[in-house]
Parts: sequence; C-alpha cells; structure tokens
Amino acid sequence: MGGSGGGSGFTATSSSVRERSREAHDTADQAAFESDINGFLEEKLKGYNSRDANLVRARLDEILGVLGEKVEDSLQTLFGGSVAKHTYVDGLSDVDTLLVVDEDKLGAQAPRDILSKLESAAKQLENEGHVESVHAGTLALTVTYTDGREIQLLPSIKNDSSLKVPSWDGTSWSPIKPESFQKGLTKRNEETSGRLIPTIKLLKTLFEKKLPEKQRPSGYHIESLAVSAFRGYEGPRTSLAMIKHFLDSAPKAVLSPVHDKTGQSTHADDYLGHANSHERKKMSQVLNSLKSQLENATTSRHTDMLKEMFDNEL
Repeated sequence: MGGSGGGSGFTATSSSVRERSREAHDTADQAAFESDINGFLEEKLKGYNSRDANLVRARLDEILGVLGEKVEDSLQTLFGGSVAKHTYVDGLSDVDTLLVVDEDKLGAQAPRDILSKLESAAKQLENEGHVESVHAGTLALTVTYTDGREIQLLPSIKNDSSLKVPSWDGTSWSPIKPESFQKGLTKRNEETSGRLIPTIKLLKTLFEKKLPEKQRPSGYHIESLAVSAFRGYEGPRTSLAMIKHFLDSAPKAVLSPVHDKTGQSTHADDYLGHANSHERKKMSQVLNSLKSQLENATTSRHTDMLKEMFDNEL
C-alpha cells in the first residue's frame, strides 16, 4: 500500500514538472512569436517612417507650382502622407496636403470633375524625367515618382466655417474641420508615444487585404474609431498589441454612428446609415471574425498565417 501511495505521489510530481515545463515552453514560444511578428510589422512600416520631409516639401512646391491658379491655398497635413506603393487615400493621415481649390476658376463641380482638371494640369510633370505618372483617383490626385515614392493631394472647397472634401465614394462633398481633426489625432498619437499613426497604417493594410470592400471601414472612419479606442490606453506600445486593442473595441463601436468633436463625424461613417443598420451589423461581423483570427494566433505555428494577413505593400 505504502509503495503504491509513493508511486502515485511520484507520478503527480512528474506531471506537475511536465506541466510547468510545458507552460514555460508555451510562454517562451508566444514571446518569440510576438517578437517575430512585431519585427515583421516594423519592417512593413519602414517606408512610412523613412520619408524625407524636405524632399516631400520640395515636391509639393513643384506640384503646386504646376497647378498654379487652380489652387487657392494648401494645408499640409501632419503625418507624412502616403508611402511608396500605397496607392489609395484612406483618410487625413494618408494625404500630404489638402488643396483648397478656387471655385471661381474651377466652378462648383463634383470632386471627380475637379480631380480631372487637376490631373490635366499636373500631367506636364510627366515630362520632367523624375515623375513616373500623375493619376486622379476617386478621392485624390497621386503623383508617382521614379524612385517609387508618391505624393497624394486631397482637393477641398471652402465652406463658411470649414472645408469640404470628397465624400467616401467621391461623388459629392462632405464637411470637415481638418485642424480640429489633426489636433485630436496628434494628441492621441503623442499619448501613445507616436505609435497610433503607424498602427492605423497597418490596420488599413490589414483591412484592405482581409475584409470585403463593402464591409471595410473607410479610412476616415478608422481614424475616428482609433482616436476613441486609444483614449487612456495603457497597454504595450507594440504594433500587434495595439492592433488587437483596436479590434477589441471596433466590432461594437461600428454599430453606432461616430459622435466626434473633431468635426469628422458626418464624414466618418454616414455611409453605414443609422445605428444598428444592416450595413453596420455586417461590418461588425467581419471585424469580429478578424478579431478572433488574431486572438487565436499566439504561437510560432501561426507566424506564416499572421504575416500573410499583413503581406501587402503599405
């Protein structure tokens, strides 16, 4: 009997040792996995972080010189604008400048018509040797250089107390207060040690890669949600942790219209309709699915899968 009892004690002790060993291995594996993924994401952000501010300003001056009297004023944004191979405009943190166009010279036209005129005027840059192409998209004018970098310019028209920029589908104009919005986004970016804007860049890339276009939040909407989600954030300042934090709140947040003091509210998510609309519920579902994928990716066996989710040019 005594020998049998001793045998049971020995087995229990061995099991405990094995369990502790397995837990230590899993913890180490998770730490290595997170380090690997965060390193990968930092590499994805290098193009954004390495932009030459003086070169951007010089190129903006050149573009504005070509556009001439069609532009009444320009408001440079604060976050570095688009990056090499990132060929779409998603929000204010993506554009290099807002172009305040002169309605007296261009007329009160739809964004696409004004963009077409700006494109025609800027096309002469393609003869300069260092400009590869000039292209008007749905929302912005993109000038692509032979070194792979881009300058993106968002047209706007003056309103009494604010500006109007192209609506999310580019068919009409929506009011916005860029200075107020920049102030709010800058404040939150500073509170997160400069990590919020890079996180937003990665989220936009992730959403473009993994979410259906009709269930993908617009760039302005993502920025507004991020300002709210990271209020008082005290978690790790790593890309993976901050992406997960955003996705922890976004599925619920998108169910209600954005109420934001920055002046961005109308433009951010009117395209989803009223609270708990069908469109909002569909977006909430796909964001929840994406959230679950990231939550379940915790060890080295998920490394390739997670890298593939972000494997898109910024």
